[in-house]
Amino acid sequence: MAGYVSTSTSIYTDPDLAGWSALAIHLYLYLWHNDHVHGITGIGRVSMPVMQAESRLTPKQMQEARKEIANRVAWFADGTYWVTGRPKHTCYTAGGGLNAKCVRSAQQCIMQQCEELQAAFARRYPDLVEEIAEKLPADTLPIPHQYPMDTLSEGDPDLPTVSVSVSVDDSVSVSEESTATEAASIEAVSDGKPPDAAGADSEPPYDEIAEFWNTQERLNTYHACTQLTATRRKHIRARWREELWRTQWREVIRKSEASDFLVHQCKPFDFTWVVKNPENYVKILEGRYDNKGQPARGDYDPF
Repeated sequence: MAGYVSTSTSIYTDPDLAGWSALAIHLYLYLWHNDHVHGITGIGRVSMPVMQAESRLTPKQMQEARKEIANRVAWFADGTYWVTGRPKHTCYTAGGGLNAKCVRSAQQCIMQQCEELQAAFARRYPDLVEEIAEKLPADTLPIPHQYPMDTLSEGDPDLPTVSVSVSVDDSVSVSEESTATEAASIEAVSDGKPPDAAGADSEPPYDEIAEFWNTQERLNTYHACTQLTATRRKHIRARWREELWRTQWREVIRKSEASDFLVHQCKPFDFTWVVKNPENYVKILEGRYDNKGQPARGDYDPF
């Protein structure tokens, strides 16, 4: 099944991008959307051979394109890159405020980066860094993802959360929250099953589903899930009993974000509509709302 991504059409009128070649725009969109980038911060790590293979650019084209996009992508000695404009689209709400869940995800990613990148991030987004410092103190670091920039760990929220706390006297304590549900998840993973296939009786990853929804650019812009209400939790719990949802919910969200009709023209469409009943998300998976070759009004990505 083909994958779909989208980006704002403002990319073509942005003065900083004026004069970019098609190859430069192609590389920029690849760095923005590939499977190795952290969706909230735009921080990614991928080897040059993999980048060339996935983007299908020759070494010479890659070199020339990197020079053109230097004003929007920062590269670091440890092999990490940063699409500097990404947090502007994910961590900030339409009203100019900050999305708490996205800020938390950003913190978990940033704290694992080199000092040079952390300093660059602080210079670019001082208000965001201040919010992280005030509401998410660094002395307690939850680690639900060991590899937050790698899609291999997408299912890790189903594993036990380990909290590492550092006290004033520099002593370290490690606590593991173990529940029957988490034990079931671990057993399923050890059996070779993907984490999302742990079973209908496992606890649904409510926050993970909502956060993944908000990492999709157009969903976050037009249909952000800002609260997990009791009703939404009830619907997610009902969907979690369905194997198709447990194994395909990320694909449902990706295809929702890619659909011009759902994003711009379907009035009842939002997070609740998708999880409310199986009929809605099954039709999304079946391709009922896929773009049919004609650009709809609003954002459209020709790449």
